[in-house]
Amino acid sequence: MWRQPVEQRLLARVARGDQRAFAALYDRVAPAVFRVAFFHSGGEPAAVSAAESVLCQLWRDAPTLSARAEPVLPYLREQVRILAQSAG
Repeated sequence: MWRQPVEQRLLARVARGDQRAFAALYDRVAPAVFRVAFFHSGGEPAAVSAAESVLCQLWRDAPTLSARAEPVLPYLREQVRILAQSAG
């Protein structure tokens, strides 16, 4: 039987406004999001800014993202890469 990844289950709860689920999801994805941001921005201040922006957007877009069947982490990595490169 196929099981939905933990991140997707947390995202579904975030989509319903669950702040604890957001905190848990943040803890799981933030390190990877920051690493991508740092690699593509070339500096810590720009990386922090890009990562924060993308993770805040995650909270706002959770209902839409949850409705998709795609894993959330690759989406976040791509979004932060785009943002970090445009800022750098």
